[in-house]
Amino acid sequence: MKDIISVLFLILMILLGDTNTASNMANKKENELDIPKEALLFVETYMDAMKNGVHESVKYIHFSDDITKMFYLESNDYLLDYRIESAELINSDLVALTILSRTMVTDETGQTQGEGTYLLGYNFVARIDGKWYYINGVRHIPETLKDNFDESKYKYNDPNIVDPDDVLLPEAPSTITTTFTSG
Repeated sequence: MKDIISVLFLILMILLGDTNTASNMANKKENELDIPKEALLFVETYMDAMKNGVHESVKYIHFSDDITKMFYLESNDYLLDYRIESAELINSDLVALTILSRTMVTDETGQTQGEGTYLLGYNFVARIDGKWYYINGVRHIPETLKDNFDESKYKYNDPNIVDPDDVLLPEAPSTITTTFTSG
């Protein structure tokens, strides 16, 4: 009986146009996952910010390097929709997420490109120094949080996806020396 009432309420919310309540009811199964509630609420906060674009969501992300942060900001991506397929509590400070997300990209002229397709991604939520952060990729997880973590579970098998760990990023020089010659 409870299930019937929940379904009727969900239908009513959809018909009334209350998509936030409908979405939260449809994703209620996420709360049944064995992950901290504050981690799940943080994912929702990040995703809401991502709907406004990377310049809004960047403040919620932990990056292991500035170059990746720069590439993230230059992507001009924004979220259209997402679905958490699964979540795994790795340890008390790290949650692994398998997410299907659909994004749009805004080009240099301000035009949006495509409607976006759902793409599978492995992301993480981590508590670092008492604060939750969203992490896009294994290589950004601090070593101190990798207790009980099996990286091999979060590798992409699709040949069309370049694993970020396979990309060599240039390092910023620690000092720049310039020599001038007079002539």
